[in-house]
Amino acid sequence: MTCLPGNTVILTPCYRYLEPETGQGLVELKQRGWTSHVGYGFSAIDGARSVLASWALRQGFENLFWIDSDIGFTWRDFELVAQSPERFCCGPYMNKQAQGSIGVLPLDGDVIDRTTRGVRQIRGAGFGFMKTHRSIYEAMIKGRRGADDNGTSASDGFAVEPVPPCENAAGQPPFWPFFQPRISGSKPTRQYYGEDLSFCLLAEKLGFKLYANFDTDLMHIGRYGFRWRQDSARTGIQAQGEARK
Repeated sequence: MTCLPGNTVILTPCYRYLEPETGQGLVELKQRGWTSHVGYGFSAIDGARSVLASWALRQGFENLFWIDSDIGFTWRDFELVAQSPERFCCGPYMNKQAQGSIGVLPLDGDVIDRTTRGVRQIRGAGFGFMKTHRSIYEAMIKGRRGADDNGTSASDGFAVEPVPPCENAAGQPPFWPFFQPRISGSKPTRQYYGEDLSFCLLAEKLGFKLYANFDTDLMHIGRYGFRWRQDSARTGIQAQGEARK
């Protein structure tokens, strides 16, 4: 599903502020005619994503494009993901906590490294730069399989049940908790999934396939702007990331 300015909203959950690289990218998208909505004041990311997604669905948007407040990107990065035919597609980026690792869950037996290019099917990824289609959320609300493809059912024990509406703050409309951290498995191999990976695996059980475009070159910004394909031979502070000037 190709994104168009009239049917797409860019959603950015934000606690206090946007990183300058993120803000600059969002300004450029607005100048090009894209709708952007920054949700300030959220401290819990699962609630932030759920509330923002519920709002966007009520506004009638077809595509919900997530760009987190600490992701540096260019117009080319956005275009690569937004113009892809897949309705569920992301741009991968480096983990902050595990330096040198990419934040995606590959298919069983698949190998992803710094040489990976092009579009590849994966099982899960962080939501820092993610295109989603409203049909995924609607399938979660109804608790049935998506109609677009057969997909591959995950053996993670997640129940495919309708996502119920929940009460919001006083005066605010209810929201659907699409993004919920989950614990799967049994002792001693229980697995914790954050809100973004849980969403991906639940969508998988509903029949939706997730893809990643490895031609993007995103920056995950912490104290330094980490790039996935940095030269591993660099040493000291520069080996950890690009020093902010």
